Amino acid sequence: MKPAHKLLLLKIFFLLAPIVLVLGGLHLSSRSIHHQYTLSSLGKEYDLLEEPFYDIYVKKSDEALGKKYGQFLQSYYLEFLKQFQKDFSLSPYPQKISIHLLKTRQEFDDYVQGDQRIELPYSAGYYSPNKRSIVLYIEGQDVFQALIHEHIHAIFDFSLNLSFDPNFSRCLGEGLACFFENAISETQDDGYQFFDFEKKPDSFKVDLLQQAIHTNLWIPLEDLIASTDSHFTGQTNFFYYYQSELLVYYLWQTNRKALLKWYQAELSPTPITIYDLRPIFLNLETFEAEWKQFIQKL
Repeated sequence: MKPAHKLLLLKIFFLLAPIVLVLGGLHLSSRSIHHQYTLSSLGKEYDLLEEPFYDIYVKKSDEALGKKYGQFLQSYYLEFLKQFQKDFSLSPYPQKISIHLLKTRQEFDDYVQGDQRIELPYSAGYYSPNKRSIVLYIEGQDVFQALIHEHIHAIFDFSLNLSFDPNFSRCLGEGLACFFENAISETQDDGYQFFDFEKKPDSFKVDLLQQAIHTNLWIPLEDLIASTDSHFTGQTNFFYYYQSELLVYYLWQTNRKALLKWYQAELSPTPITIYDLRPIFLNLETFEAEWKQFIQKL
């Protein structure tokens, strides 16, 4: 390299280096301010655990649990990318996810009202795409499964901005989250098998849907696919969750190619309708009848 070129590169370096340092300092400062603000909103009993992919806010008395959940999620996330990155067009996290592990249901309800300005009386947790955060409570529920559910939302959102896309099917998004949540199983050595696709859906859900098939509680396929946020937060939201999960489970077991085609179709920048899905499901009426028969035999 010519001396003149070396001198030019040195000048560029010394010109840009301060800017890079200032920007880096501002980023670290903004993260620190965000952490302090979050901790102050949660209360002095809470602390921050920093893991490679997650910032976990948890009560000081539950720090061991917080670390355990963080390590569990990290293992799950890396294995999920390894197995499904290509199928679902996923990309690694560009930034950390915040996880708020609140202690009680009451703390969760109070936090939701302050954070979202809404009430979620029929939800055990939520993922906020605007804040890139998962919020749930520990007492009285299976935290591992709740974390997996919200974590699936985060994985897809970070990769594809699905939560900011009002055109993406809520039925498919919740169906995938419920499906992968159910596919986790405990092993004999107190570990976890992340993707146990031989595991059947919860018998309570199956029994409920088997009864619903013969009543007006059954949600027709066309209505299910067209469902919106309000259907998944209302008092009867469990029917929408259960049927969405059983729909994804059915497709995974019988026609995974159709499931992935539906997923890819939903990524279209233009809204799609039930009629756009007909080439995937072929005859919708026949498909729904066969899906019902599948549920009846579970």
